[in-house]
Amino acid sequence: SVSSDALSSPFGSEPIDEIPLARSPLIRVLAQVRFPKLVAMSAPNIDSTVGLVVERLRDSYPILNERHEAQFTVGPDGVSQTIGAKLWLLRSADDAWQVTIGETFVSLAARLYISRADFAKRFAAVLNEVSDTISPPFVERLGVRYTNSIQDSDILLRIHELVRPEVLGGLAVPRPEGVVLAHTMSECLYQFGSRMLRVQWGLLPPGTAIDPTLPALSDRSWMLDLDSFVEQRSQFDADAIASTVVELAGNAYRYFRWVVTEKFLAAFGGET
Repeated sequence: SVSSDALSSPFGSEPIDEIPLARSPLIRVLAQVRFPKLVAMSAPNIDSTVGLVVERLRDSYPILNERHEAQFTVGPDGVSQTIGAKLWLLRSADDAWQVTIGETFVSLAARLYISRADFAKRFAAVLNEVSDTISPPFVERLGVRYTNSIQDSDILLRIHELVRPEVLGGLAVPRPEGVVLAHTMSECLYQFGSRMLRVQWGLLPPGTAIDPTLPALSDRSWMLDLDSFVEQRSQFDADAIASTVVELAGNAYRYFRWVVTEKFLAAFGGET
């Protein structure tokens, strides 16, 4: 295996040791599978169909909330918000895990992330119940997303030595005293075979969120968001989906390890 500083590319096949970080900057890990609109997930069937899934998941996810998606429309009078489709949110008792069920998707979000193997196993357990009740005929999209955020002001001052110069963006531009960089963001979308990887990184001012499903942070932050996904029709098989989740997660992790330096890993409690 190789160290992050020795990686010549964020893409490749050589093995990379997964280094746990005691003070991980991860604020969320999310896996989502999308499927076509089904008769079972349409009115008037949807409430009873989802009720079957909720009942079968109640031991692991006993807390239920229901809400509606927010839809934003840009028009001549600005941005307007309307109420979208209904969502069912199931949480574990410790609030570390959340399953979200929508009309055309199921997702699992983790705040207490252990490993990609553990995450995929938990997702497969959810998908087995979805397969037995909703019975989607196939998957249209499968993605795994890792969102990292650094808010510690002392660590932010060292960002130049914690990440590669290729990803500094606006932070690499010289600034005289009195000039403050308030915001800089970069985004890349990569395609390799059937796999895709969207990466966003940069410096965000207080009160900013990159995603409406994440809360805005009260402090200045540097974030790294990796969305690893595949958009092609495949069989809705929980074990096969879990295997692909591990692969997609590995693609995202390799990019993460290419971005960060050994000093980054040490700053967040990794033993390298």
